[in-house]
Amino acid sequence: MGRRLQIRNEDGTVTVCDIDVTGATISQPTATQPEVEPRSPLEFSTSRYQIESLVGRGGFADVVRAFDRQLGRIVALKIPHRDEAALRMEGELAAQLQHPNIVPVYDAGEGSDGSPYYAMKLLEGSSLRTVLKSIAAGDETVSERFGNVRLLEAFRQVCLAVEYAHDHGVLHRDIKPANIVLGRYGEVVLADWGIACRIDAADDEDGLLRGSLAYMAPERFDREPRGSIATDIYALGAALYEILALTPPRRGTMDEILAQILEGPPAAPSALRPGLVPLRLESVCMRALATAASDRPARAADIAEEIAKYLDAQRNETVRKERATHSFEHARQRFDRYRELVHEADNLRRNLDEQRASIPADASLEQRRQLWRLEAEVEESRVRREVYFGRAVRAFEQVLHDDDEHTLARAGLAELYVERFDEAEQANDRVAAARSAQLVRATGYPPAVAKITAQAEIVLHCEPEGTTAALHEFRAVGPIYELVDRIEQLAAPARFIVGPGSYALLLECPGHQSMWVPFVARRGERQILERRMYRDEDVPPGFVVVTGMGHDFALGLHPVTVGEFLQFMNDISRAGEDVADLIPDEAGGLTKYFEMIDGSWCLREQDGDGDGWDLQWPMTMICRDVAERYADWVAKRTDRYVRLPTQQEWDYAAYGADGRRFPWGMRVDVGCGNLRARLGARSMPQPVGTFAVDQSPFGVRDMGGGVTEWTSSIDGPSGLGILKGASYNSPPEMAAIEISRTARAAEAFVHYGLRLCCHLTS
Repeated sequence: MGRRLQIRNEDGTVTVCDIDVTGATISQPTATQPEVEPRSPLEFSTSRYQIESLVGRGGFADVVRAFDRQLGRIVALKIPHRDEAALRMEGELAAQLQHPNIVPVYDAGEGSDGSPYYAMKLLEGSSLRTVLKSIAAGDETVSERFGNVRLLEAFRQVCLAVEYAHDHGVLHRDIKPANIVLGRYGEVVLADWGIACRIDAADDEDGLLRGSLAYMAPERFDREPRGSIATDIYALGAALYEILALTPPRRGTMDEILAQILEGPPAAPSALRPGLVPLRLESVCMRALATAASDRPARAADIAEEIAKYLDAQRNETVRKERATHSFEHARQRFDRYRELVHEADNLRRNLDEQRASIPADASLEQRRQLWRLEAEVEESRVRREVYFGRAVRAFEQVLHDDDEHTLARAGLAELYVERFDEAEQANDRVAAARSAQLVRATGYPPAVAKITAQAEIVLHCEPEGTTAALHEFRAVGPIYELVDRIEQLAAPARFIVGPGSYALLLECPGHQSMWVPFVARRGERQILERRMYRDEDVPPGFVVVTGMGHDFALGLHPVTVGEFLQFMNDISRAGEDVADLIPDEAGGLTKYFEMIDGSWCLREQDGDGDGWDLQWPMTMICRDVAERYADWVAKRTDRYVRLPTQQEWDYAAYGADGRRFPWGMRVDVGCGNLRARLGARSMPQPVGTFAVDQSPFGVRDMGGGVTEWTSSIDGPSGLGILKGASYNSPPEMAAIEISRTARAAEAFVHYGLRLCCHLTS
């Protein structure tokens, strides 16, 4: 009987040829999918996804790594280079299968050229086929990582995934080790549903017999060319055979493989690896490879159950505990080595931070190369640390597999996961923290579980008596950390028991300035906060109290406004001082923006550029010399020590306590502040306080957009003045608190302004 056969090759290509079942021969290929497609998959484009690199190539589609712009994550896109209908069907079928061991489909759509795609989780790891090849070649590293127990457990999960697909009316039709992915973090996924089909559907319209030849059941060439549940069971048996024998059940040329399939089951795995193949598993394998479909297990779950029983039977208490004792010493060595690498990585990181802080802005190329080399060294140390973390985890897991009551191994494993949990919480990575917490709980080690569920104790001492403290919590809402409503209010001294997170206390006392005290609560820690309140008359109007830096100070709630600067101009003008040099001598000079009416300087109805100004705009075009002159004027009027803030004071007031990158949170959005991208090409100042979101943890406004502000700090290497903050003319990323700018004291630009600082004394 003759048929057309579409063979899915191991390298991802597809070969179409004629097959003679009666003579057990296969003709020369009549069509082969070229290994290189006429169009590179990297040329594929879509508005949502940014293509990064090619992951793999298949018979009719490519898989690429892509960045999801909408959700900010890495995904895999499957893109056809032929047979778009097949890709659409694959995406639809895969999307219907929601199982932990089946790659999840996130999205489907069409590219800019109209060709379809679907997005799925990016699988990072090795195929079972690659792992088995390495083990067969004697790779001890791979053999250690993927022991027999782990491989069998992975295969059991695949069987359950196939059972799930069958229950939902879907045949895979191409089950083989090459399509089983063992993820970097323990995931097991049955991939490539490219020729999957509905069980109850009619035969393929083109009449082609599809599959990977060495894993195809004999009835596929006669009674079941399209496939059935029994043919998937046969393929599972072939995959199990390869795990046991470290070689596929059929080998040779296409003619030879076809003849072997039609002749009957292959030789037992134990014949190829005497003494190394468990007979119980061999029995399951050979039943699945039975020539008659009726002699095979009826369900994939039956195979999974047999695997589970075998794995359970392996837990012989005496043998396991002896093996566990030996394995624990090995695990402890790896744990100790991991700890050494953690210490090494931390030291290198601190060194890198010091180098970055000390390198001047005008550093030479060689100085920068030294910094780059140190960065590479830090990255390499982190890689080494991760390698030994994984090795220590696997070693402890092996001990616990052999002896579930080995307390020291359980404690070691839990300690590793607790460290990862702590790192994730400190980095505010809620997803990683939740994942690590689940791993800690899974160890069942009570002290470790207690660590990740511990609360924090916050003790507040405050002067004077009668001060009340209202506790608020910062919670991430999109790009901002939003203060939720008051949790509780107590009179100082006060004691709060809270979970880990970022908080702020609002302190209030009659006759005193209210102030915010931001802090970070960490699990199991007791933190004592000591603060003093300042009387209303000690703090100039329009200033915000900032405490906890080592010295207390008050920072202007907003940048200095046009209206406030006009008061300054008029005051010194009436005193006979020259005001012409307060504004850069551009075309028109001072009168380009201001005019004298009845002896007072006022805003023009329209400036020389045709713009109408607002008295509540932040004052711009200010050089540092003028900024200091203005601060001196305010100091004399208020009889207080008023000055420009230092860079450190400005940063501290913007950061708060939780390590945020922007005054409002960890991410930037053009709606958070007055930034250039918000209005496009025509950027303009806005009245101070317009953007309520642009507020630091201390309550200081407009630090992330509006005007770039002079500080009193000097950049040592260059001698230039340091400015902080993004302006209405800045791109969004420049709103990051860590970014500083430098300029000469006499330089003034349209986005340079100032904010005042007042030193507070007891």
